[in-house]
This record gives sequence, C-alpha cells and structure tokens, in this order.
Amino acid sequence: MDSHADLYEFEDEPSDVGYTTVQNLFIKYFMPAAKGNYVKVYLAGLMRCYGSKAEQWASYQTIAEEQQVSVDVVKRAWRYWENLGLIRRVPRYLRDPSRPDDFRTEPDTEYCYQTSNVIKFRRDLRPLVERMFSGVQNCPPSPGKTAPPRGAKLPPEEKQDEEQQQEERQDQTVSSGRIVSVFESHMGRPPSKTEQRTLERLAKEYGTWWVECAFTEYLCQSDKQQIKVPLRYIEGVLENWRVEGMRMTDVIEHLHKLKEGKR
Repeated sequence: MDSHADLYEFEDEPSDVGYTTVQNLFIKYFMPAAKGNYVKVYLAGLMRCYGSKAEQWASYQTIAEEQQVSVDVVKRAWRYWENLGLIRRVPRYLRDPSRPDDFRTEPDTEYCYQTSNVIKFRRDLRPLVERMFSGVQNCPPSPGKTAPPRGAKLPPEEKQDEEQQQEERQDQTVSSGRIVSVFESHMGRPPSKTEQRTLERLAKEYGTWWVECAFTEYLCQSDKQQIKVPLRYIEGVLENWRVEGMRMTDVIEHLHKLKEGKR
C-alpha cells in the first residue's frame, strides 16, 4: 500500500456491497453545474467508499490515471466538493511511513508523519440540501463555478493547463444559459440585450454560483423593499461579498438566515 494513498470512507459505518449508490439529490442539485471531470473524480471516490478495505485506498495519482485526468484536476475536484460540504478531508498521521494502515487523525509524539488524508463522504445529502436550497421559491437548483469574488481568502492561483482551459470554455457556454434562465425565473421575462451583457459580465467576473446566490438574496429582499433596478442591486450584493471576503460557507449561512426570516 502506498503511504501517500488516501482512505475513502463514509462518515458513518463502511459498506462493502459490490455496487455504488448515487443519491438522486446529488444528480439533481450538484451534478448539473459541476465540471464533468469533477463528477468523475467524485464518483471514483464514492465507489471506493463502497469497496472492501483494500479497495478504499487510492492516491491522487491512481484516481488521475483511472479517470484519465491530471493530478491537478483531482486536487481541484476535492477542494470543490469539500467547499460544497459533500466531503471532508481529515489529515492522516502515521507512526511508521512503512505502515500506512496504522494511523491516527490527531498527531502526537508517535504519530507525526502526515502524508495523506481520510476523505469522508456524506452518506445522506438531505440535511445539506435542505440547508442550502429549501425554503426559498425559485432557489438556484445547483451551485455553479466555485471561484469566489476577487478579494476572498483563496490559495495562490494555480497555473491553468490546457485541460483546465478547455473546461473553462465549456463552463462559459453553460454559465451563460444558466444565468439567463435564473433571470427569467425571477423576473418573469427574458433579459434585454443590455441586461444579458451585464449578466455575462457578472458571471465571468464573480462566477455563476455567486450570481445565482445574489439572485436568491434579491428574491428575499424584494419581499421587504422595492428594488427598482434589480441587476444594480445584485451587482452591489456581489461587490459587498467581495469586499467582506465572503467564502462559500459564509454565503450559504447568510442565505440560510434570510430564508429563516421569511418563514
């Protein structure tokens, strides 16, 4: 066993059933806006949660080779799913690097070699979906791009390789259609050409997921106050989130409180 291999398991008891169960909630709420390669990586890890103890171990390199993607894509995928709350990475500390199966998740004087992680998957996505999406009419069906607004607390920007550039081009096409659909569902009409250019600019600058969340805030606040220029209001929300350095989890918590206030 590779000492750099990660252990894939559920947050509760493991399962070895010979097949992989994918929840409908994942397909409905999370898969549509995720990059195709990120879905492949998620399913590859989920499959290991259902495997035997020996099958639950895999390094980033192994996942990359199996799914025919780069190691950088695997790393970005796990960050993406962890930001959304579908997985949790727990550092794995070894006492002896030659014995990777002997580990603890808290370091001490003996177990002090940190080489990989235990990647814990949520078995039940219902609490996460209820917290993120329920209670608000026309709430965005799934999160989109994960790039937070400029000024948010982010790791150093990674160099884009050809594979990532291709993914980004595909995302831009999908994002434009998604944002227009969100606008139509909230406003009851298609956007004008000027509004569509504004939507595309906001999606490019902030990311689709963030624009959808700003629409959700607009929906909540429009019940309390008259908003004459919705897109100007939405851009103001995005700018405030950027200045405040809001993370995805901060926005989710903020919208959750707004939804509770509407009830």
